Amino acid sequence: MRDVSVPARKFLRLLDYLKHIGLSAEMVATRAGLSLQALSRLAPDEPLSGRQYSALYKEAVEQM
Repeated sequence: MRDVSVPARKFLRLLDYLKHIGLSAEMVATRAGLSLQALSRLAPDEPLSGRQYSALYKEAVEQM
C-alpha cells in the first residue's frame, strides 16, 4: 500500500479557515496530535502524512 502525502500548505489552509470561523486552530491541531507552531515553520510544499491530515480534518469537523 502506498503512503499518501499532503503538502503542509493544506494543513495551514484548513487551520486558517478554522480561525476565520472563530474556532481555535491551536486547540484543533493539538487534539489531532499536531503543533500549530511546528506546522507554521514548515515549507509550504513539505510533504506530511495523509493520515495526519485526515486526523486534523476529522477533529475540525467535530469542532464545527
